[in-house]
Amino acid sequence: MTFEAPLYLLALALAALPAGLYLSRFVRSQRQVFPAAVFLFSRDMTPLKRLRSRQIGVAFLRTGMVAMLALAFAGPFLLTQPEGEDEASTARFVLFIDRSASMTSVSGDKTVLSEALARARELTESFPRARFAVWLCPVGERKGLAFEDAAATLDALDAVEPSYAACHMTASLDALAKRLDVPASVRVYSDFSAPGAEGRQLSGMASERRSGMELIQLPSVPGNLTLAHLRETAAGLTAWVENPSLRTGTVRLTTRCGDWTGTVDVSLASALDEAAVPLPPDRQVEGACQVALPDDVLAVDNTAYFEIASAEKPKVLIVDGSPTGVQEGSPAFFLSAAIKAGSTGYTVLRLGQPEFSYARLGLASVLVLVDPLPMPSYLEEGIADFVRKGGRLWLLAGQNMASWGRANRLFPGASFRACATVEEHPFDVEWIDRDDPLMAALGSAAPQLLRGWVSTRHTAVSLDQPGVDVLARFSDGVPAFARVALGQGRVVLWSAVPERDNGSFALHPLFPIAVSSFMADLAPPARTVRVPPECVAGSRCAVAPPAAGDAGEGRSVYEGATAAGTRRLLADASGRVECAVPGYYYDLRADSRGGSFTCVVPPSERAAVASVLPGRAPAAESPAVTPKGARKVRYGTILLAAAMALLFLELWLVTRRTAT
Repeated sequence: MTFEAPLYLLALALAALPAGLYLSRFVRSQRQVFPAAVFLFSRDMTPLKRLRSRQIGVAFLRTGMVAMLALAFAGPFLLTQPEGEDEASTARFVLFIDRSASMTSVSGDKTVLSEALARARELTESFPRARFAVWLCPVGERKGLAFEDAAATLDALDAVEPSYAACHMTASLDALAKRLDVPASVRVYSDFSAPGAEGRQLSGMASERRSGMELIQLPSVPGNLTLAHLRETAAGLTAWVENPSLRTGTVRLTTRCGDWTGTVDVSLASALDEAAVPLPPDRQVEGACQVALPDDVLAVDNTAYFEIASAEKPKVLIVDGSPTGVQEGSPAFFLSAAIKAGSTGYTVLRLGQPEFSYARLGLASVLVLVDPLPMPSYLEEGIADFVRKGGRLWLLAGQNMASWGRANRLFPGASFRACATVEEHPFDVEWIDRDDPLMAALGSAAPQLLRGWVSTRHTAVSLDQPGVDVLARFSDGVPAFARVALGQGRVVLWSAVPERDNGSFALHPLFPIAVSSFMADLAPPARTVRVPPECVAGSRCAVAPPAAGDAGEGRSVYEGATAAGTRRLLADASGRVECAVPGYYYDLRADSRGGSFTCVVPPSERAAVASVLPGRAPAAESPAVTPKGARKVRYGTILLAAAMALLFLELWLVTRRTAT
């Protein structure tokens, strides 16, 4: 017999109250009499014995009535077997298999998932006549719950594959309970350690359910490392290594780009360690690259991806404001010749300032302004916006620059002053910042020539804005070279103009070396490094614009090289895609073969493999419901009727005693 509400059985203790009350009254009313009185009044003792018998009967009736009420509220029932079936053939088990990312961690020569499947097979083979249903978490392709025989269940267990999405234990158990329409013993095979709020919720589920359920908690393997993510920085590429178990020592980080391989040792010192990713030399490698840690207990979270692409040829736009413009022998002429002589990687365009416009600004990767005249405010603001967004500006301040006012948009608040002397007493460079890489390179190339660089005239530019570094000064204290940070870009200021009349400035042996050094400092990188966006396995993410047509027309098709082989994904009409296996995916319909996104393991699964203890522990219980074909016989109504009958019998005895 089974009870629907077994807690009411605690009320059976109340049945002892009527008997206890009678016994206490019997003890208080007991008297000792003389033998002579018994002889004289023995004929009057018979009614007293009958009264005591009625009192005992009433006490037993009250005790039975309370017991019947407690049993009736507990809801006793018997479950009859369907015809043609015995108890062995109707035993049912639900095999709850956690196949999430953490279950793919390796212990020895097998994964935790393979151990779970082995234990599930042992249970199946131990009950050959029972019925089994396999429930996967995450659900994946087996969304139904059908009870099958042992042979079919073993085949289903052999077909279970790992899923790298997260398994939400309590939500999956709730979904299982809603699909169960038979009482079954649920066996949960998982490395779930029940931490935090979900663990408390799982404990609450254990107290709410009433039939057999057991968590077969599998041992997890500590010491997992995760290459969490990559981040682009000004210095290159940075990798973050998650170390939840606080391992110590060093681990090797390896970059592979085509045939090129680079390594660096990462020191493990905290739960999150940072390391610089080794990159191949400029212009040697293009395409997809991967960064990897050595394989450990969860190998699928140890690889990240990025792309290298060659930047387009830098365009240098020289705008000359001097009277000679772009003629032969002009400052722009000397600069263009020095740039072309120092490197063949630039496209050089020369313009006179009257030809320069806002539309021409879009042609430049590096803008060179030579002795510019005051410009319209919109053009000054356009140049400033060009620099703030990452553009590079090289400014040579000559005599025309002295006419600029403090209200200019490029250097607001700056002051400009013309400085001139004679050839007999020229200005020379007296002070050099040897700690600056650019000036150190110039000094190492021509240490004596740099200090002997002379000028008969230049423009003193006083910049009060922050982010100004003076690299060298003339003998009158005026900055000869300065670097200015402006937004994402930079400005290099050279307080002199390469003219023939300026102390043979342009004919100096150091001039082409200086121009090449400044261009190397100013020019954008010869390549770009891109980290594709991340999508978490099992979650939808938007990686493409919505489809333009129906039935799949216009939708992006993604192909990825994963540890499980090549996979293809189709975006839905809203441009969203759901990946299942970690790897690097690119759009087959795009013009280029650049990667679109990477599929990664959920963060909760990456850390789950570090803190689980082996063994077995009770978890929760599945709801008790009537199996199909069976009949539930309830006895609560019968017990309640019996309690009412005892009540009427007690009333009859009490009424009869009063009449007597």
